[in-house]
Amino acid sequence: MTVILSAFLTSFFNFAYAQDSTGLVSGECPSGYIRIGAPAPGTQPCLKQETAFPQYISMIYNLSITLSIILATIMIVYGGYKYMTSSGNPETLAESKDIIFGAIVGLILLILAALLLQTISPSIVNIS
Repeated sequence: MTVILSAFLTSFFNFAYAQDSTGLVSGECPSGYIRIGAPAPGTQPCLKQETAFPQYISMIYNLSITLSIILATIMIVYGGYKYMTSSGNPETLAESKDIIFGAIVGLILLILAALLLQTISPSIVNIS
């Protein structure tokens, strides 16, 4: 499982660094914009100067939420696979149940954290 997870993360982060800078002349941003060094996948490398930091933090937040949901889903599938192939072995059954339970608890905590941030200040999790 560690090999699969590390291969997934390696391929994901290689994708994240391979950004396209179309529309930019020699990597420069227009007046009033600032170039960010590592933009999130699917976003432009130039942000408005007065809102660059909050937008960048929001992009990191959204990317981490998405990555967490994907990893929790992978762990639930892995736990289910391990449960199916345990052949009645009590230790393997208990371990697979713990994996599934941990992934579900992680998803619940993720949802509660997002709900708490949304309740405290919606501007934290939304880009305006």
